[in-house]
Amino acid sequence: MKRSNKKTIVENRVLAAISDYCKDLQAAGHIKDSNMIAKKISTKVAEGLLPAQQKKIYSKLTEAGTPVADIARKCKLSSKLVSAQLNQIHARTMLVGFKKDGKNKLWHKAYSH
Repeated sequence: MKRSNKKTIVENRVLAAISDYCKDLQAAGHIKDSNMIAKKISTKVAEGLLPAQQKKIYSKLTEAGTPVADIARKCKLSSKLVSAQLNQIHARTMLVGFKKDGKNKLWHKAYSH
């Protein structure tokens, strides 16, 4: 599925604004690692903008990778619905990624918290 350029552009602008602000704070001596803080804040903003059902699904992901069936069971939703929602999150944000395990996708959080 192709990622929506408009959403990615908005995310990039938000990240750039937050990053610039954090660099200013670092230059003033208020924080030590502006990049780490900017990434964490940007991720939290993107998470907060997800619809409720997608937030529920996103909260069940790990950084190691989880099959759709496991996420669906934890969320008490159908695998088909979870798969569709994960594909939407992936297409519209940079929050999730996947790796292939044979025929199956293992979904994971793209950024660590």
